[in-house]
Formats: sequence, structure tokens, C-alpha cells
Amino acid sequence: MRRSILLPALALVGTLALGCDSGSGTADDAGSAGVGPNGGRLVDLDGQYQAEVVRDENAGSVAVFLLDADGKEPVTANVTDVTLRFIDGAEELERPLSAEPESADADGTSRKFVASDPQVSEELAQSHDWVRLEAVVDGQFVAGSIE
Repeated sequence: MRRSILLPALALVGTLALGCDSGSGTADDAGSAGVGPNGGRLVDLDGQYQAEVVRDENAGSVAVFLLDADGKEPVTANVTDVTLRFIDGAEELERPLSAEPESADADGTSRKFVASDPQVSEELAQSHDWVRLEAVVDGQFVAGSIE
């Protein structure tokens, strides 16, 4: 009896393990989050917004676009403190992004945030234990993991 329960359980664990993506922790990996309208990787921000992370290897920059919860339409909001946080064990590296308002954005708002420092782009391409995108949108803290 024990053997008949144990074998299907082991088969299930093996199936789940094969179906899981171990991931390298880079933003360029394909993942279940999807692809945004600018061709970048979507990151869920606490179910309220999606952030699209676009790494431009040639320019050495990273752009983050704030989108609606479905990841389809741009959202213009009062956004402050957009940060990429790279975590490896006890080490943590924080890289802020700057607002780059577009012509359609109202004064004091933005839907696009950029890190022009090539080191940020290089960090995003590296494998890390955890990469997190954090922002304050209309006074509310939101965050999501970049897998």
C-alpha cells in the first residue's frame, strides 16, 4: 500500500520539477510574466500595475514603463523613487531610475523611467539571487520581482 502511494507522489514531484524554470535571474530570460508593448519584460507591481523593463544593450540603458494592471496601456501617474534592487545573499545594490516624461504626460507625472548608466544595464544582465523593482505610485509603495 505504501509503495502504491509513494510512486505516484514521486512521479508528481518529478513532473513539477521538470516543469519549473530554474531561471538565471536575468531580465532577458523568457518568463511567464509576458512581453510588454515596447518589447520588454512585464513585472507585476502588487497586482495594481505592470512595469515593463526594457534593456537596451547597445545604448547601455534600462527603461521602465508604467502600464495598467493588464500590461497593455501606459499609465501616467505621480511616480517617485523608482529603484532597481539587486540582491545577492547579504549584499544589496540599489540603482535609482530617473523620470523621463513624454509629451503626453501631464506636468509632474511620467510613465517612463530611465537608468542611463551602462552599469545598471550590465547588472540587469547578470544572474542575481533576486532583482526587485520598487516604486511609489500616487503615494503608494508597489514592488515586483524580476524573474
